[in-house]
Amino acid sequence: MWAAVFLPMLYIHIPFCQTRCTYCNFFSSTMLGEMWNYCDALCRQLVELRERSVFSDTVYIGGGTPSVLPSDCLDRLLRACSALLNEGGEFTVECNPDDVTDSLAATLRGCGVNRVSLGVQTFDDARLRLLRRRHTAEKAREAVALLRAHDIINVSIDLMYGFPDETIGQWDHDIIEVLSLRPAHISAYCLTVEEGTALNRQLSKGLLPPLPAEDEQRGMYYLLRNRLIDAGYSHYEISNFCLPDCHSRHNSGYWQDKPYTALGAGAYGYDKENGIRYSNIADIREYIRRVNSGVSVVDFREDIDDATHYNDLITTAMRTCNGLSSEYIRNNCSAQLSDYFVSVAEKLCARGLVSVSGEGAGKRVCLKPDSLFVSDSILSEFVWV
Repeated sequence: MWAAVFLPMLYIHIPFCQTRCTYCNFFSSTMLGEMWNYCDALCRQLVELRERSVFSDTVYIGGGTPSVLPSDCLDRLLRACSALLNEGGEFTVECNPDDVTDSLAATLRGCGVNRVSLGVQTFDDARLRLLRRRHTAEKAREAVALLRAHDIINVSIDLMYGFPDETIGQWDHDIIEVLSLRPAHISAYCLTVEEGTALNRQLSKGLLPPLPAEDEQRGMYYLLRNRLIDAGYSHYEISNFCLPDCHSRHNSGYWQDKPYTALGAGAYGYDKENGIRYSNIADIREYIRRVNSGVSVVDFREDIDDATHYNDLITTAMRTCNGLSSEYIRNNCSAQLSDYFVSVAEKLCARGLVSVSGEGAGKRVCLKPDSLFVSDSILSEFVWV
């Protein structure tokens, strides 16, 4: 008989989208005809975990667009996930606002989902069309109301800023709109133009106005930060804000060095106990075939050595308001890396870029507020090469 196994976090990737957003470089597909076969494969894996008495404190279904799944298919997947969730656990599903109907909200709530992440991005309809998003600003407002009507109060809204030719006044309009809804959680990201995306091709050909200059993007970031803090939100990670006790427990686990199991094509997982990072094959049909054949879906494994683990901590934990302690590095990496971390921190502290508190081996290092927008360049100084 299997002994109960506790896995802190479970991530499930749904790679289907009705249309591809112009900025997206995540693994996704418009092969909607494979949705049922794919869900069958995922449910098979979830049942196997349940039979082994595997349980998780957080379940996160991301994409892609999980809400594009047919209702019966989604219901089956959610119930299989719910069977693995510990009592009081966090169960998040990403949704496109255009997909949120009374029926979908009822399905989510009925299957135990207690947190929804809405990909709103902007409340400007012209920019939504630029991104090739399916919803409108009004539909985003309706989606929040429908979720709340079904007692899903923990709603997170994703926003973007730094669109081509966007002004700080236009961004301010989005901030006013999101505050009028007062979601439990807000994630905000500066638009990044990735190679190979439709947006990159449009900008390269001069078909769109240029992106705002860096100082304008910086102004947008700090306008958001100041407004949300004034409105009672906690700025607990570089791009994330929440009302009291509404932080994302799942995403916080990534930043706190917790292991996570990954199901789904193209999904990434982390086996901390054995020091392994892995990714599943990014091919929907092959993923289904392997699951049905009892063959491993893992396509890539990386052994995480001491230096790699340290660098991972720098790029995750240091993004949070709690920062990182030299004691944690010493306990999880090596004394050499802990000493290196403190020496770099003291130099950056002298330049006014980070704060250092505590004494001896327990020194804690955090980014200062003025450093948050340029965090990548500061964190790169901590990296061990």
